Amino acid sequence: MRRLPPYSEEATEEIWERLDAQIERAREKIIEPARERLEREVELRRETLQLWDEGRLFRPEHPVTVDVFVAGFPEHLIRAFATRIMGLGLTCNGQTHNADALAMLSVHHARVLVWNADNRTPGSFFRLAKARQPHLKGVAIGNARNRTVFERLQRSGAAAFVPSESATRSVGVSSLERCVIQTLTRRERVCPNFEEGHPCRGECASFEDPPRLTQLKRIAQ
Repeated sequence: MRRLPPYSEEATEEIWERLDAQIERAREKIIEPARERLEREVELRRETLQLWDEGRLFRPEHPVTVDVFVAGFPEHLIRAFATRIMGLGLTCNGQTHNADALAMLSVHHARVLVWNADNRTPGSFFRLAKARQPHLKGVAIGNARNRTVFERLQRSGAAAFVPSESATRSVGVSSLERCVIQTLTRRERVCPNFEEGHPCRGECASFEDPPRLTQLKRIAQ
């Protein structure tokens, strides 16, 4: 058997440098993201149990069943959106923190979840929410240019993705309101536009008239 010649010191050093670089890339792309998601999921579950212990889940102001549940936004934004949604004949509730939202979704039923995809590990949050309510449809709001998050939410089974700038429009029926209404009425779980890899482009507003109150009341029944 022929013996291979030994590597030179320079060649050996180069091999170790390449190996270190590969390990570092694996850590950045696989190990650290997985560890962060796991830590976040553990944190959310721990905080949820704490809310159970403190008795903060069952309160008169929190209806047991709602059409739309909003999570992860400042309280004034949740109130403003809830006011507009309730003005259309739908029920709406929300929580500013994801842990509170998950705790609420453990005992309060919702049809559509609207959540802030710019928060940490948005895919983990929606996955945990769906574990509590398998038929829940999710509408994410965030930076549509972040393709990593966008594709992660596609894989998690979200129904639609509305860019942040579109969601904040207040003239007429906003893109977010329109998207929520369409998500409530659509038989399919996922918007065809989102399924093809595109964020909300406002096509619903181009193709249909604004919904009437009587139509929305039928949706809520």
